[in-house]
Amino acid sequence: MKNEIIQLLKREWKLELRNKYTIGGIILYMVATVFVILNVLEQENMVHELNAGWWNLLFWISVLFVSVNAIAKSFYQESQEKLLYLYTLFSPESVIISKMFYNYIFMFVLALLSWSLFSIWFGNPVVQNTSFFLLLIFGAGGLGLIFTMISSIASKAGNNTTLMAILSFPVILPLLVVLIRLSSLVYLQGPGMENTISLWIMLISLNVLILSMSIILFPYLWRE
Repeated sequence: MKNEIIQLLKREWKLELRNKYTIGGIILYMVATVFVILNVLEQENMVHELNAGWWNLLFWISVLFVSVNAIAKSFYQESQEKLLYLYTLFSPESVIISKMFYNYIFMFVLALLSWSLFSIWFGNPVVQNTSFFLLLIFGAGGLGLIFTMISSIASKAGNNTTLMAILSFPVILPLLVVLIRLSSLVYLQGPGMENTISLWIMLISLNVLILSMSIILFPYLWRE
């Protein structure tokens, strides 16, 4: 399985290199999203008055919107002929693990870019940078896992983006709640950081649960 996953990861990377306009479009979408937020705040004279709570909320909303557009293509770009070809060469577990791993890293990189843009235009209220960096790994990566799983389901319904949004909502909601609560504590010094252990456990557990469910359920979906 290890060799299959490596081969599939190389395939994903080659597809991205062939469709560079797709990556460029996603990055442009992210920059445009943050720029629109900046313009709205400038009109209300709130850029320099943006507190950590609003910074936190706007940051994760922007990452969420970008993740929908970035990960939706995961199975959308695969035709039925390509999926049949993959079906004959690789196990379904290797396919879903490779796509999830690739999208996990991809979303983490996009979240880092979003953090950089927010820091440049709105300042950086984060006090515990290391903790926030880890939060991006499990938080943005978790969004990548969820949307990869939902994208695989939506692909069997004609890549219906509306269906993808509906299915992802009940799964995304608990993850977002944990992310917003945990990241709000990351902005604090001292006692605020002592109450995050249970939230970290919940966040990591959600990532493991999503990955496990995908590995278990995808083979049944794959056979359809």
